[in-house]
Amino acid sequence: MVFKTETIQRVTKVLLNQNYYNLLMIDKTNVIVGILRKMCKWSCSSIIAEYRLLSGKNSNYYSEVFLDLVTIELMPPNPSTKRRKSFYQDTMESQLSQLKGSEDMMEIDDDDIEVENENEDQMLSASPQVPKNLLRMVELRKQKNKNNQVIASQQAGVDHEYEFYSTEQTFVSVNTIRIDLPSEQELPAWFKVQRNMWDEELRL
Repeated sequence: MVFKTETIQRVTKVLLNQNYYNLLMIDKTNVIVGILRKMCKWSCSSIIAEYRLLSGKNSNYYSEVFLDLVTIELMPPNPSTKRRKSFYQDTMESQLSQLKGSEDMMEIDDDDIEVENENEDQMLSASPQVPKNLLRMVELRKQKNKNNQVIASQQAGVDHEYEFYSTEQTFVSVNTIRIDLPSEQELPAWFKVQRNMWDEELRL
């Protein structure tokens, strides 16, 4: 390993989060640039050619071997974690707030209780009926469960939205570097353009 895994993870965490922009990266080894190209799914020949172009007479054989063998595993953001607020969590919070508002509307008024007490004798002789409030609670509960299932199915598909995140080949001789990506809103535009372009070409 030319760099420690922790060093690459810390550097890429800054480079892949536009909240840190504007920034200037100075890399005398040019290996970090090669790792960025590797994350963007450049071919190995293109990465080595750019490395030699940038390094000139300071190019290093071991760095080229490292860029050839290193495996980068991109970990997409998980919307279920609390530290990353995503679109799915926003929709869940809005739907829960709507349900809470509808539950507040189903509070029993005192007038309804008095009417029920007055007609208690008539209700004993009549056939049993389910109170409207209970029926309303059951409907709200069904709607809430349905919404939770839809949100859960959306969250389950986030990790596999792009084939771009999956690793292509793993070498035993070099450790796999796992890089946690920030949320979609925090990703820089250059990374999203490369990812979407690669995904479209794969579908074709």
